[in-house]
Amino acid sequence: MKVGPVSAAGFKYPFFSVIAAKIEMDDTLSTTFQQMNINSRIIEVFNQILNNEENILSIVTNIGRNQISILANYETEEMLALKMHTAMEEISELPENFRCSIVLGIGRPCDDLMTVNRSYEEALEALNYREMDKTIQLISHKDINFVQKYLDYPIELEQQIIGNVLSGDYVKLEQVLNEIIDRNRHAINTYLILNDLYNTLMATANKIIQRSSANNEEEVFDEAVISIYKNKEIEGLESMKDLVFGIYRYMIDTLYGKKESKNDDLKNQMIQYIGSHYDSDISLAKLAEHFEMNPKYLSRFFKDQTGINFVQYVNRLRIEHAKELLINDKNLHIDEVGEKVGYLNKNTFITTFKKQEGMTPGKFRGLS
Repeated sequence: MKVGPVSAAGFKYPFFSVIAAKIEMDDTLSTTFQQMNINSRIIEVFNQILNNEENILSIVTNIGRNQISILANYETEEMLALKMHTAMEEISELPENFRCSIVLGIGRPCDDLMTVNRSYEEALEALNYREMDKTIQLISHKDINFVQKYLDYPIELEQQIIGNVLSGDYVKLEQVLNEIIDRNRHAINTYLILNDLYNTLMATANKIIQRSSANNEEEVFDEAVISIYKNKEIEGLESMKDLVFGIYRYMIDTLYGKKESKNDDLKNQMIQYIGSHYDSDISLAKLAEHFEMNPKYLSRFFKDQTGINFVQYVNRLRIEHAKELLINDKNLHIDEVGEKVGYLNKNTFITTFKKQEGMTPGKFRGLS
C-alpha cells in the first residue's frame, strides 16, 4: 500500500529508505557512557538536518552501542543524499571529545512502508561492502550491486605461492600475488572482500610456517616478527599489500638464509674431505657415497657453491701441492711428486700441470 499525503506517522513524501549508521570511535577504550553521549549527539545532528528541511522527514533510532538507524521519507534521492552529506560534515566538526567517524549505508528506495524491511537489509549490506577507509563515508546499496562478493583465490595459485616461497623465488611470488589482487580488483575496494583477501593470504602464509616448522627440529621463524605482520590493522589496499608482501619477503629471506647456512656447512665439509683425500684415488662417485648424495645432484651443488666443477677443484688442489713439493723437495722425482698428489699416471700429471701452469713440472722446478 502506497503511503498517501498524510499518515498517522506524519509521512507525506513518496519514497522511503533506511540508513544504517555505524559509529567508529577514535579512542577504542571509550566507556559505555561516552559512547551513549556520542550517540545522542549524533542523533541530535541527524534530527536537526533531516527534520528541519522541506521534502524530508525522518525517525532516528539508537539500535546499539555504536549503531543508529534512520527511516527517511523524502521527495527525491538527490535531496536525501545531499542532507546525508551535510549531516556527516557537521559530525566531522564535533569537538575533540566527540572524535569519531561514522559510516552510512543507504538502502534502495521503497514506495511504501510494507517493503521498508528490504531497505533495512540493504542498508546493512551496504555497510559490509563499504570502502575500506577510516574516514567518514557513505555508500548506497545501488552502488554495490556490481561488486564481486566472493573471493577469487584458486587452489592452484595458492600452491604456486607456497612453492615460490619454499624455493626462494620472490620475483615469481610477487607476480602471483599481484595476479590474485588483479583477479579481485573490482572487489577489493570493499570492506568485506579486502579483509577476506588479507586473511586468506595470511592463512596461506601460516601453512608455510607450519610446514617449515614440521620439517625442522629448531624454530624456523621468529614468532615476534610474524605477529607484527599478522596483528597490524589494514587501512586500505596499499597497507594490505605492504603487510602481505612483507611477511612473504620475510619468510623467503629467513628460509633462504637458513638454506645458505646449511649449504655453507655442507660445502665446507666437502672441501675438508677433499683436502684429506686429494692424494688418493678420490672421485665424484666416492664423494657422493661418503655424503650419501646423488652424484649428479652433488656435482651441480659443488659447482654452484664453488664456481668450478669437482674435477677442476681437485686438479687445482693437487697441482698447488705438487708445486710445493717441486720447490721444497728437490730429491723427489717428477713421477714421485705426481704420485704423492694423487696422479698415478705420469703423463696425466704432466698434462694437467702444463694446462694449469703453462709449463711442465720439470721446467717449473728449474725456474724455481
